[in-house]
Amino acid sequence: MKDLRYPYFLLSAGANYRTKDARKKFGLSDDVLVVGDSGGFQIKTGNLQWKPELRETILRWLEDNSDIAMNLDIPPGGKIFKDYNECLDLSSENFEYFAKHRTPGKVDLINILQAGFDNRTQEWYDQVKDFEFEGWAMGGINMCDMEVMLRRLIIMRDEKKLDGKDWMHVLGTSQLDWACFLTQVQRQVRKHINVNFTMSFDSASAFLSTANG
Repeated sequence: MKDLRYPYFLLSAGANYRTKDARKKFGLSDDVLVVGDSGGFQIKTGNLQWKPELRETILRWLEDNSDIAMNLDIPPGGKIFKDYNECLDLSSENFEYFAKHRTPGKVDLINILQAGFDNRTQEWYDQVKDFEFEGWAMGGINMCDMEVMLRRLIIMRDEKKLDGKDWMHVLGTSQLDWACFLTQVQRQVRKHINVNFTMSFDSASAFLSTANG
C-alpha cells in the first residue's frame, strides 16, 4: 500500500514557538510547504500571554520554520483584548514591526484581514491594506460569510491588491462545502486576475476537521 503524502503543513507559533526546529520535530522534509500561523488565536483566547517582545520571537520563529507566514494579528473578540480598535491598532503595530525587521527573502509574509463577526471589515482593510506583503489571509467574518468574502475580493481586485499576491489563506475553515467554494474562487482569480494565485485553508484542530466532514 502506498503512503499518503500531503505536501502542505500548517505550523502554529502559538503552540510551538519554543521549539527551535519545529520542522524537524514534526518530521517535515524540505519539499513540504509549511504555512506558519503567528499565534494570534492563542493570544485572543488567553493561552498565549501577550507582550511586545513576542513580535521578535515569533517573527524569527516563522522565518526559521515556515515558507509562508501570517503576520501577528490580534483578532477581535477575545478574552484579553475585547476592544475592536485596540485589536486593530495593535495588529497594525505588529505588521509594521514585521515589515521593518523581517529578513528579506527568508519567508513570504501575508497580510491578515480580520473584523470579528460584525460589519467593520472595511475599517480593518483600509488600515492594513497598504502594507507590502506577499499575500493575504482572511479571518473573522471574512472567512465564514461567502458574500462578505466575495465583496472583499472584488474591492481588492479593483484596487489591484491581488496583483502579484500569490497566496491567500482562509483561517479556521474546515467544512467540505467551503473547500468546494474556495476551489472555485481560486479558479476564477487565476483566470481573471493572477494565474499564480493559490487559496489554502486550515482547521483549528484535527477533531474539528473530522466533525465537519
